[in-house]
Amino acid sequence: MFLAQNGVCAACGKSETTLDFRTKQLKNLQIDHCHKTGKVRALLCKECNNALGLLHDDLERIRLLLKYAELHQSDAMSFEGVEL
Repeated sequence: MFLAQNGVCAACGKSETTLDFRTKQLKNLQIDHCHKTGKVRALLCKECNNALGLLHDDLERIRLLLKYAELHQSDAMSFEGVEL
């Protein structure tokens, strides 16, 4: 599977960038699976696997989050000089 994916995440297409804090080596891509069937789907980087898990594979929530991110991608707020 790793070779078939050219060593990159099946979702974002990037190499794993997370380091193991003990060994200082790059972590392996994570095995993604369907929580309903247990079937292995692909290898994902830690960030994509965590994001998918946090969103509970909820396609509607993922779509809504994408719409939100697209809508606000240029709305970077600046808090310079503002007390929070």
